[in-house]
Amino acid sequence: MTEAPELGIDPGLLERFRSAGTHIAWIEAKAASRGRRRTSEPASGPKVRTARLNDETARVETVERPRGYQIVTESGPVGALVVLLACAERGVPTRLNPVLAGERAQFPMGAIEAEWGGSPAVGHALSLADLVGLARYALP
Repeated sequence: MTEAPELGIDPGLLERFRSAGTHIAWIEAKAASRGRRRTSEPASGPKVRTARLNDETARVETVERPRGYQIVTESGPVGALVVLLACAERGVPTRLNPVLAGERAQFPMGAIEAEWGGSPAVGHALSLADLVGLARYALP
């Protein structure tokens, strides 16, 4: 596997995160319904899944765009691990922000938002060190 030195994560720790990531069980979920569609075009909303690791779960929404990628996960160790694994694959995100509890209906307890290819972070940004610290709790 390719290491991601620009993340500044110890290679041994990064390998432990990747190993834990192989144990994530993914459960497909449906995005919130926006009413009946009248065309045969696919829905243009986020891909919604649940990541389950041990006894914890995290809602994960991803959006693939022509010029970027966005991932939003529930705050918590499993959500942080999912975002960290995306960082290991894609590099440092352009935006890494916390979403406060109650700001988004889908994430009532708060979330972590990462984006690649979008505009830089505005306001309160998370550091990769914060993400690593939270993701450590997902390790066995």
